[in-house]
Amino acid sequence: MPATRAQNLQPEKPIQTIRKGTVSVGTDLGLGNLSMDRISPNQTNLLYDIRLSPSIGYFVNDHLMLSASVFGGLAQDFNYFKEPVRYNDAHVGISIGGRYYFGKGVTPQGEVRKLRFYGEAGVGLAQRREKWTSTYSGDVSKSRNGYAFANLGAGINYFLTPNVAFETGLTYNRNFLGYRQADASLQIKLGIRVFLHK
Repeated sequence: MPATRAQNLQPEKPIQTIRKGTVSVGTDLGLGNLSMDRISPNQTNLLYDIRLSPSIGYFVNDHLMLSASVFGGLAQDFNYFKEPVRYNDAHVGISIGGRYYFGKGVTPQGEVRKLRFYGEAGVGLAQRREKWTSTYSGDVSKSRNGYAFANLGAGINYFLTPNVAFETGLTYNRNFLGYRQADASLQIKLGIRVFLHK
């Protein structure tokens, strides 16, 4: 058999889904965001928050992705501690951050890994419109405020195909500068991410 033909019959090396130069687009749905709303030193309510976060990222090396995202969401007060006020809000924002994927993208057997673990962090700015309704009198009060935030999280990508992954993760959010209500929150996320190679 000619040498050139023998070379053509050799199996191709697997292409790593996550590598330098890859562009990634995706969206996360925050299914539950439990945050402690400090009304006063003796009054704390439990909030529920759901948000959608489209994002785009670029891999500067085989592990680190820099990203930017926008988000929008709604929140409601559970009145967990029987505060006689119903609370609702709508919020939008932008953020930038980084995500680091651990481990190698290819197994010792030469197969692309299905599971990739990651850690991530980010900062951003948001705008919130709030509404309080008294459950006794029906009186309504509204306000608007901007705030800054930072987050830290970890998660898993499961690759359904070499370029499409389902992802889930847990994120801790901390709010600063002008935010009077929930100081911290914990969010469980589910999403889909697509990886586009050059």
